[in-house]
Amino acid sequence: MFIPSIPYPYFPDIFRVLFNKNKFSLDKVFLSENKGFYQYYSRGSDALACLSRSIGGKAPVVFVPSYYCNESLDDLRNSSATLVFYNVNLDMVPDWKHIEELTSLYSPTMFVLTHYFGSVNDVDGAINYCNKNACELVHDCAHHLLPSEEIMRAPGFVLFSPHKLLPVPPLAFVLCNQNDAKRLIKEKKSLFKVSDCVWLMKRVVQKYLSFLSPSKLSQLPPDLSGVVTKRGWEVSSVSKFSLLLLKAACYKIANAQKSRVSNYKTLHYLLLRHGSNDRVETFNLNKVISPYSYVFTCPANQQTNFYKYLRKCEVPVNTWPDLPPEVMENYDIYENSIRLRQTILLLPVHQSINESQNNYIGDSLLKTLSGM
Repeated sequence: MFIPSIPYPYFPDIFRVLFNKNKFSLDKVFLSENKGFYQYYSRGSDALACLSRSIGGKAPVVFVPSYYCNESLDDLRNSSATLVFYNVNLDMVPDWKHIEELTSLYSPTMFVLTHYFGSVNDVDGAINYCNKNACELVHDCAHHLLPSEEIMRAPGFVLFSPHKLLPVPPLAFVLCNQNDAKRLIKEKKSLFKVSDCVWLMKRVVQKYLSFLSPSKLSQLPPDLSGVVTKRGWEVSSVSKFSLLLLKAACYKIANAQKSRVSNYKTLHYLLLRHGSNDRVETFNLNKVISPYSYVFTCPANQQTNFYKYLRKCEVPVNTWPDLPPEVMENYDIYENSIRLRQTILLLPVHQSINESQNNYIGDSLLKTLSGM
């Protein structure tokens, strides 16, 4: 059974916005009284780099969780920021003891608190730390479909990457209050980018013509080694075409949330009924309103086998992307993050997966358990 690995655009909504002259605004969906301003960027990594420059100038010191996608740090690295990786516990909460040790060596200008997989991380702890050390708090909500009230009420900048949950090309935006907005580096704008058009054509082929070019899923998880790409950095442009696609996607955002919750619950209850907690366990997520994926853990020595079994069943299971090399090379310090990387698997629950496909994913997971 073919299962889409990412959500597909709803083309009637795209045609609808083509003839709608009203300027698109995030007001109805994302803005709040405390976060009433937004700034677009081409992608989350670009937004992080712009935030660090906006806050700390040309020599910012940025505290980043050790369990962070290495590729998402490319622009931050190339913007001359100093990256300091802080440890996280096995529940992904910041290790404040380790952070205090790092603070005695580095004076942070920006602290990144990542709210993984749609959960809400230790907001109070981060606020206390930033107040104590006079640094700016950035909430990385790349895995959030909709804003959480707790995060939106908190001080600091809030970063979203809608392309990770909605059918839009790479795109990011930062929410903040009016005073903080004055400090932000502004985006560059263009009418459209070739990459956006390529993205849309790929989605057309995948949605309607996948039978013509069936894609075989790779049955080996990505390599663990982190790669650092050195290049000159400058603010990338945001195309009006990508904003149009975002507007179309937001028409169905409430339905997308309901679908994600329903698909997640189906897989969760299935695993609970199977009683597989001795081998596979649902990862504990805090205050999730819109699941990013169905996240579960397995023994580290079986992760590759689970991955292969599910991919043979044409289930687009994923591991976490590569960790930064600074983390991978220091196991004694970052043992928890490396362990999480080697035990976590992600199953899709997005809105383009229908009930029969979701049931198939669950059945495939149970067959994997019984066959190993």
